[in-house]
Amino acid sequence: MNVENSLDSSVSVNSSDSEATENSVENGRPCIVRFRHCDFTFVRQILIDWGKRLSTSPIKGASPAKKICLEESSNNDLLTAETVPIEERICGVLNLASLFKESYSNTPTNDLITIAFGVDISCSPECAEQIEIESRHRQSNKEAKWKQLQVGRICGSVFKEVCQSQSKYPPKQLMSRIYQHIDSDDNASAWLKKNFMTVRTKYERVMLNRHKNFVYRKCGLIIAPDHPQFCVTPGGIVECDCCGRGITEFYTPYEIRNEKMIYSLPCIDETDDYDFTLRKDTNFYYKIQLHMFLTDTKYCDFVIWTLCDFLDIRVQRDDDFLFVKVNTAKTFFLRKILPDLFSCGC
Repeated sequence: MNVENSLDSSVSVNSSDSEATENSVENGRPCIVRFRHCDFTFVRQILIDWGKRLSTSPIKGASPAKKICLEESSNNDLLTAETVPIEERICGVLNLASLFKESYSNTPTNDLITIAFGVDISCSPECAEQIEIESRHRQSNKEAKWKQLQVGRICGSVFKEVCQSQSKYPPKQLMSRIYQHIDSDDNASAWLKKNFMTVRTKYERVMLNRHKNFVYRKCGLIIAPDHPQFCVTPGGIVECDCCGRGITEFYTPYEIRNEKMIYSLPCIDETDDYDFTLRKDTNFYYKIQLHMFLTDTKYCDFVIWTLCDFLDIRVQRDDDFLFVKVNTAKTFFLRKILPDLFSCGC
């Protein structure tokens, strides 16, 4: 975004200043427009957004420990920008982006790994609960705060790639996703957001007919106190008298949104008794297993929805799978992610 253009389009002036501007232009003389302090509401937000983009630059060597903030000058007519440290802790949980230190830039990787083993990133159960409750409501003015907590942590969408990464230097695209520089498919995300209540209502209606005292509630950002290397946001928490507590994950494939082709999706297999299962080699399976691990639940209802079709698949927790994959991901976190955050930032 061009900040100067944004300033011109967003800031209003009072009538007397506008007249002065017009007269100055007509007379061929440069003019100075004095803006009222109350007119800077939109300018402030534009510059804040611009500063956030600078502070999360994916360029190698960019420091995550600096961001743009705005301060009023003494005469309350002008705004000045300066760099300040990123908030080290949010609701008591360490913001991994604050781990960058300029002095680590030339430190050998093995030394950085040693330092990583000594860093305490744990959080208390009370802090984790506060984050889940506050992020569940998703207030727009606090959305950036929850985004900061996700930077550097392994989420469900990259869990499989992390577990299968064997190279000494992980792919740049993977690290960019971990650092929240690359968003998920915009079309798919927008489609799910638009139809979320429709999918949820359909799912609840089906479950109420199958289970006793079925209850669904929305879920916020989950950071488990014992496993702060990860963060997830399940589709929801569910509970009933017959099955106990579980989670749900909604999948709304944008490419086939108008078709009845759910059963032909490559992520599912048909069993001998004409039932359907989620394939264990898919990103969805890895993602769901991590969600169950961090929420301490035993099952997940994987819900696939299009405008023409609906399918729900019950996926059970696989502890043997999780034991191997979670430890693999934790090793990746200590040896790849933390040293990179120390020396290069995100």
